Amino acid sequence: GSPTAPAVFPISSCCGSTQQQPVVGCLATGYIPGPVTFSWSGASGATSVTVPETHGVGPHKRASFLRPPHAGAGDFFTCSVNHQTPSRPHNTSHLPPPRPPGCVAGGEPTPPEVQVLHSSVCSTLGDDSVELHCVITGFSPPPVEVEWLVDGAPAHLVATMTRPQREAGSKTYMATSQTNVSREDWKAGKAFTCRVKHPATGGTAQGHILVKSNKNKKESESRGCGVWHRRRSPGSLYIRQDAKVHCLVVNLPSDASLSISWTREKSGALRPDPMVLTEHFNGTFTASSSLAISTQDWLAGERFTCTVQHEDLPEPLGKSIAKHAGKVTAPYIFTFPPHAEELSLAEVTLTCLVRGFQPEHVEVQWLRNHNSVPAAEFVTTPPLKEPNGDGTFFLYSKMTVPKASWQGGVSYACMVVHEGLPMRFTQRPLQKTPGK
Repeated sequence: GSPTAPAVFPISSCCGSTQQQPVVGCLATGYIPGPVTFSWSGASGATSVTVPETHGVGPHKRASFLRPPHAGAGDFFTCSVNHQTPSRPHNTSHLPPPRPPGCVAGGEPTPPEVQVLHSSVCSTLGDDSVELHCVITGFSPPPVEVEWLVDGAPAHLVATMTRPQREAGSKTYMATSQTNVSREDWKAGKAFTCRVKHPATGGTAQGHILVKSNKNKKESESRGCGVWHRRRSPGSLYIRQDAKVHCLVVNLPSDASLSISWTREKSGALRPDPMVLTEHFNGTFTASSSLAISTQDWLAGERFTCTVQHEDLPEPLGKSIAKHAGKVTAPYIFTFPPHAEELSLAEVTLTCLVRGFQPEHVEVQWLRNHNSVPAAEFVTTPPLKEPNGDGTFFLYSKMTVPKASWQGGVSYACMVVHEGLPMRFTQRPLQKTPGK
């Protein structure tokens, strides 16, 4: 018969394994004829073992195993399987080993951020369908689970998802999920939600998109290979001062002649991270590029522009990002201790109300005895518009703590980061008053 390319799968150690070093593996199966060869990258100094090929009358299978000398959470190893079929080598990337909650190999789990984008051109789907992209970033460790909702209800949409990839220059990961919806539902103004569960933190994050009709918008503006910027978190800008701007290009028909470049208004060298390219099951590509920026440049109003060039684009696509140029209003912050009726329970709730701020970019963190609380231990709503119509926003953040800790005098604080605050951040303490 004709040659058949191998299917390639990652193999990892089971959670709870007692071995001192993790072992990762690569399984090639279903190929004709033999043999296949394996090569590993990202594994300097590692020992690899390839087992003999097994075959009968039908397809063959073979596996290769790798024992890295040092492997931490977030390390990727790539296995390339070469076969004499005309197709290109098949690659699989995985971290050693993927582990369920409670079996994370070092480091604090980090919950994901979710953003939903859309694009309907550069696609063979025609005008009857709109493609939605759920961009999941900043999480560690993998995996994540994705569900699509329409108007808040499960819609059983057929979706494809990329394998989590490590974000350039970071210990966190990025993944995307794609689905298609009818243009009829799209034009009807239905809300589409990407709900992401992260088993390692036990948390859930959501991203939404709702398109309102705009008859004055040209079709050429509403359709196109999408270029978006991911928002910077206020904490990365003003507290950690490790902010990056991110340029994301979706729905590319190929990776041929693709380039992403960055420019700025003022003079000065720019050193973007290497471009990350992801191929989807429908044959399209997503590319992303990140650029580290200084807090000083951002506050000075510096504008950064991402330009995408591709052989199938009639002209380069560009997107600029700069500090919000509109009105800035500092938030009011109010904290609330547990309600008296809640003190009969084993756990109690601390609440932080942040209101009256604009723009909507704000970050809330909780402190316990002056130390940061992991994001998985509290929940913060998205910024919502105040109903009074003044253009400001509000949100709530709540954290559940053991009643014994609250009554034992542990100090808590709600920290808010926003560009309108005098020092860009402030704290509001919460502690049980002795004797009450």
